[in-house]
Parts: sequence; C-alpha cells; structure tokens
Amino acid sequence: MINVIVERLPATLLLMLTSIAWSAILGIVLGIRASIKRGGAIDNISTMLATLSVSIPTFWLGIVLIITLGGMLRILPTQGMLSPANIGMKNLSPAIILDISWHLVLPSITLGMAYLGIYIRSVKSLLIDELGKDYILLARAKGLDRSHILWRYAFRTASPSIIAILGLNIGTMLAGATLTETVFAWPGMGRLIYESAIARDYPVIHGIFIFISITVILANLVDDMINALLDPRVRY
Repeated sequence: MINVIVERLPATLLLMLTSIAWSAILGIVLGIRASIKRGGAIDNISTMLATLSVSIPTFWLGIVLIITLGGMLRILPTQGMLSPANIGMKNLSPAIILDISWHLVLPSITLGMAYLGIYIRSVKSLLIDELGKDYILLARAKGLDRSHILWRYAFRTASPSIIAILGLNIGTMLAGATLTETVFAWPGMGRLIYESAIARDYPVIHGIFIFISITVILANLVDDMINALLDPRVRY
C-alpha cells in the first residue's frame, strides 16, 4: 500500500506546486494592485476574475479546457502525464521534461484557478485594512515613499496572514486534486483515490487520508515557523 502511494506522490506534488505557484503569484500581484488602485480597471478585472474563480466548478472548467484547447484547437494534450511514445521512459531527458510540462498546463490551470480568487480577495482585503491604519497615515505624514510604505510596512504586516492562507490551501489542494486528476487522467494520488474507490480498495484510501492529514499538520507547523520569522510578536 505504501509503495503504491509513494509511486503516485511525485505526480501530485508536481501538479500541486505548479498550481500553487502560479495562482499565488498572480493572486498576490493582482491583490496588491487592486488594493492600491481601488475602483480602477485592475480592481474591476481582479474582482471579476476572483468571482469567476470561486464560482466555476473544477470539473466543469477542466472539461471546457479539454473541449476547447485540446479538442477544437488541438493546442495542448488533455490526458495523462506523458505522450504514448514516452511512456515507460525512466530517464529525465530534456524531451521528457518538456513533454511533462506540456501535459501539465491544463491540469495546473484547472486546479490553480480554484484558489486564485482566494488569494486575490485575501491580499486585497488585508492590504486595504493595513493601509487604513494609523501607523500608515503617520508614515505618509512623514513623507515616506508610497512603495516603501506598501512593502516595508503594509505588506510585511499582512504577510503572516498570507502565508497562513497558503499553508491551509496546501492541505485542501491535496484533497481537492482528485477531481482534476480524474478529469485529466493525471497519474497522482487523486486519481488513485478514484481508482481505489471504484475497486473498493479501502486500505489504500485510508492510507491516502492519513497521508493528507500528516501533510496538513506539517504545513501548519511550517506556517507557524515562517510566521515566527516574519512577525516579532509571534517570535516573542
């Protein structure tokens, strides 16, 4: 059972880390811009994108991407992690890495899109709250540069909360990858949960749930350690 789970783990980690990376970076950037330019074009686009992100079901978005980008336009592959010609290849040559990256595009967009709106809304609300506090007004009264106030004071104060959101999403994303991996036939732990449920292989399902629980605990522990480095109050 452990060997089966460990065999599927790298594919799920690759999908998760890619999805978290692009959605977190884009969400933080859009959230920062929306908090600075409230009511502007970027704020409106960010609000619309966040609303779509939290409203669209993951499986529906995956099917739409398969039909449009994979079926109609034939731009990207829609199933599996490797092309049929590369299945069974064990060495990570540049061609294999490129093939995996090409297959990773649609699943990572589908999975990361579900969390993009969370990052946009969270960063925007946190920064708006911080930028309205008295110490920010004092910094402005001293004549400090706007970018210095944003990064040195507001974003640094809000960063522990942002890190906490990232840590919490790691556990939920690991459990929520089941739909994405099933739609795209991605050979990870989510797909293994689906296959084990069909085959009524309950020990494997229990083992995956235990692994997810341990991952959530470790993610929260790392969160607390990072927060202690960023926030002197927690460190004290």
